[in-house]
Amino acid sequence: MSSVRPSADPPTRPPISRGYAAYALGLLAAINLLNYLDRNVIFALFEPLKHDLGFSDTQLGRLGSAYILVYSLAALPSGVLSDLRSRRAVIAGGVTIWSAFTFLGGFVRSFWQLFACRAVVGIGEAAFAPAASSLVADYYPGRSRAAAMGVLSAGLAIGACSGSCWGERSSSTMGGASPS
Repeated sequence: MSSVRPSADPPTRPPISRGYAAYALGLLAAINLLNYLDRNVIFALFEPLKHDLGFSDTQLGRLGSAYILVYSLAALPSGVLSDLRSRRAVIAGGVTIWSAFTFLGGFVRSFWQLFACRAVVGIGEAAFAPAASSLVADYYPGRSRAAAMGVLSAGLAIGACSGSCWGERSSSTMGGASPS
Protein backbone atom coordinates (compact mmCIF):
# COMPACT_ATOMS: atom_id res chain seq x y z
CA MET A 1 0.00 0.00 0.00
CA SER A 2 1.45 3.32 -1.00
CA SER A 3 1.05 6.44 1.01
CA VAL A 4 0.29 9.75 -0.59
CA ARG A 5 2.18 12.59 0.94
CA PRO A 6 0.48 15.98 0.68
CA SER A 7 2.37 18.67 -1.10
CA ALA A 8 3.92 21.36 1.04
CA ASP A 9 3.04 23.97 -1.57
CA PRO A 10 -0.49 25.32 -1.70
CA PRO A 11 -2.35 24.85 -4.97
CA THR A 12 -1.56 27.56 -7.47
CA ARG A 13 -4.21 29.72 -9.07
CA PRO A 14 -4.23 30.67 -12.69
CA PRO A 15 -2.40 33.95 -13.26
CA ILE A 16 -4.42 37.16 -13.11
CA SER A 17 -4.39 39.15 -16.34
CA ARG A 18 -3.06 42.71 -16.24
CA GLY A 19 -6.43 43.97 -17.43
CA TYR A 20 -8.29 42.22 -14.62
CA ALA A 21 -5.75 43.41 -12.05
CA ALA A 22 -6.20 47.01 -13.26
CA TYR A 23 -10.01 46.64 -13.19
CA ALA A 24 -9.89 45.21 -9.65
CA LEU A 25 -7.54 47.97 -8.47
CA GLY A 26 -9.78 50.66 -9.97
CA LEU A 27 -12.85 49.16 -8.34
CA LEU A 28 -11.11 48.81 -4.97
CA ALA A 29 -9.81 52.38 -5.17
CA ALA A 30 -13.35 53.63 -5.91
CA ILE A 31 -14.73 51.67 -2.97
CA ASN A 32 -11.98 53.09 -0.76
CA LEU A 33 -12.92 56.60 -1.88
CA LEU A 34 -16.56 55.94 -0.94
CA ASN A 35 -15.41 54.42 2.36
CA TYR A 36 -13.62 57.63 3.35
CA LEU A 37 -16.30 59.89 1.88
CA ASP A 38 -18.92 58.18 4.03
CA ARG A 39 -16.63 58.25 7.04
CA ASN A 40 -16.11 62.02 6.84
CA VAL A 41 -19.37 63.42 5.49
CA ILE A 42 -21.00 63.38 8.91
CA PHE A 43 -18.54 65.91 10.34
CA ALA A 44 -19.73 68.53 7.87
CA LEU A 45 -23.28 67.83 8.99
CA PHE A 46 -22.76 68.46 12.70
CA GLU A 47 -24.41 71.89 12.70
CA PRO A 48 -27.53 70.73 10.84
CA LEU A 49 -27.73 67.74 13.19
CA LYS A 50 -27.61 70.09 16.15
CA HIS A 51 -30.32 72.26 14.63
CA ASP A 52 -32.64 69.60 13.15
CA LEU A 53 -32.33 66.84 15.74
CA GLY A 54 -31.22 68.82 18.77
CA PHE A 55 -27.93 67.00 19.28
CA SER A 56 -25.45 68.41 21.77
CA ASP A 57 -21.74 68.84 21.12
CA THR A 58 -21.09 65.90 23.44
CA GLN A 59 -23.44 63.68 21.44
CA LEU A 60 -21.78 64.71 18.18
CA GLY A 61 -18.39 63.82 19.65
CA ARG A 62 -19.75 60.44 20.65
CA LEU A 63 -20.93 59.80 17.09
CA GLY A 64 -17.37 60.08 15.80
CA SER A 65 -16.10 57.98 18.68
CA ALA A 66 -18.72 55.26 18.14
CA TYR A 67 -17.67 54.87 14.55
CA ILE A 68 -13.91 54.79 15.11
CA LEU A 69 -14.06 52.57 18.20
CA VAL A 70 -16.23 49.96 16.51
CA TYR A 71 -14.14 50.22 13.33
CA SER A 72 -10.97 49.61 15.33
CA LEU A 73 -12.44 46.63 17.17
CA ALA A 74 -13.86 45.11 13.99
CA ALA A 75 -10.65 45.45 11.93
CA LEU A 76 -8.86 42.43 13.44
CA PRO A 77 -11.75 39.97 13.11
CA SER A 78 -12.31 41.29 9.57
CA GLY A 79 -8.68 40.57 8.74
CA VAL A 80 -8.94 37.03 10.12
CA LEU A 81 -12.18 36.50 8.20
CA SER A 82 -10.43 37.73 5.05
CA ASP A 83 -7.76 35.06 5.56
CA LEU A 84 -10.32 32.31 6.08
CA ARG A 85 -12.96 33.18 3.50
CA SER A 86 -13.26 34.78 0.10
CA ARG A 87 -11.81 38.28 0.30
CA ARG A 88 -14.18 39.43 -2.42
CA ALA A 89 -17.11 38.15 -0.36
CA VAL A 90 -15.79 39.93 2.76
CA ILE A 91 -15.55 43.18 0.80
CA ALA A 92 -19.01 42.71 -0.72
CA GLY A 93 -20.50 41.95 2.70
CA GLY A 94 -18.80 44.97 4.26
CA VAL A 95 -19.95 47.30 1.48
CA THR A 96 -23.50 45.95 1.80
CA ILE A 97 -23.55 46.48 5.57
CA TRP A 98 -22.10 49.98 5.50
CA SER A 99 -24.30 51.04 2.58
CA ALA A 100 -27.48 49.76 4.24
CA PHE A 101 -26.74 51.48 7.53
CA THR A 102 -25.64 54.70 5.83
CA PHE A 103 -29.01 54.67 4.04
CA LEU A 104 -30.86 53.95 7.29
CA GLY A 105 -28.97 56.82 8.94
CA GLY A 106 -30.88 59.18 6.67
CA PHE A 107 -34.11 58.28 8.45
CA VAL A 108 -33.06 58.55 12.09
CA ARG A 109 -34.94 60.77 14.51
CA SER A 110 -32.84 60.30 17.64
CA PHE A 111 -29.23 60.28 18.79
CA TRP A 112 -29.23 56.58 19.67
CA GLN A 113 -30.59 55.59 16.27
CA LEU A 114 -27.80 57.51 14.53
CA PHE A 115 -25.25 56.24 17.06
CA ALA A 116 -26.23 52.63 16.25
CA CYS A 117 -26.18 53.28 12.50
CA ARG A 118 -22.72 54.87 12.62
CA ALA A 119 -21.38 52.03 14.78
CA VAL A 120 -22.61 49.40 12.30
CA VAL A 121 -21.18 51.47 9.43
CA GLY A 122 -17.84 51.09 11.24
CA ILE A 123 -18.19 47.30 11.18
CA GLY A 124 -18.94 47.30 7.46
CA GLU A 125 -16.10 49.65 6.59
CA ALA A 126 -13.61 47.71 8.75
CA ALA A 127 -14.10 44.69 6.48
CA PHE A 128 -12.68 46.55 3.49
CA ALA A 129 -9.05 47.44 4.30
CA PRO A 130 -7.61 44.02 5.20
CA ALA A 131 -9.31 42.21 2.33
CA ALA A 132 -8.54 44.91 -0.25
CA SER A 133 -4.88 45.18 0.75
CA SER A 134 -4.50 41.43 0.50
CA LEU A 135 -6.12 41.30 -2.94
CA VAL A 136 -3.91 44.09 -4.25
CA ALA A 137 -0.84 42.29 -2.89
CA ASP A 138 -1.89 39.15 -4.79
CA TYR A 139 -2.70 40.98 -8.02
CA TYR A 140 0.44 43.14 -8.03
CA PRO A 141 3.55 41.15 -7.10
CA GLY A 142 7.02 42.49 -6.61
CA ARG A 143 7.98 45.95 -7.78
CA SER A 144 4.53 46.96 -9.00
CA ARG A 145 2.91 46.41 -5.59
CA ALA A 146 3.91 49.73 -4.01
CA ALA A 147 2.43 51.76 -6.85
CA ALA A 148 -0.77 49.70 -6.74
CA MET A 149 -1.06 50.22 -2.98
CA GLY A 150 -0.56 53.94 -3.63
CA VAL A 151 -3.50 53.94 -6.04
CA LEU A 152 -5.61 52.09 -3.48
CA SER A 153 -4.60 54.55 -0.76
CA ALA A 154 -5.37 57.60 -2.90
CA GLY A 155 -9.03 57.02 -2.08
CA LEU A 156 -8.27 57.95 1.52
CA ALA A 157 -7.38 61.57 0.87
CA ILE A 158 -9.75 62.08 -2.03
CA GLY A 159 -12.64 60.49 -0.15
CA ALA A 160 -11.97 62.43 3.04
CA CYS A 161 -11.91 65.78 1.22
CA SER A 162 -14.90 64.83 -0.92
CA GLY A 163 -16.89 63.80 2.15
CA SER A 164 -16.32 67.11 3.84
CA CYS A 165 -17.15 69.09 0.69
CA TRP A 166 -20.18 67.00 -0.19
CA GLY A 167 -21.53 67.15 3.34
CA GLU A 168 -21.11 70.90 3.47
CA ARG A 169 -22.78 71.33 0.10
CA SER A 170 -25.62 68.95 0.99
CA SER A 171 -26.17 70.80 4.21
CA SER A 172 -26.45 74.18 2.52
CA THR A 173 -28.46 73.15 -0.55
CA MET A 174 -31.01 70.93 1.19
CA GLY A 175 -31.45 73.20 4.14
CA GLY A 176 -31.37 70.34 6.60
CA ALA A 177 -29.50 67.36 7.87
CA SER A 178 -28.78 64.21 5.95
CA PRO A 179 -27.02 62.52 8.86
CA SER A 180 -25.22 59.58 7.37
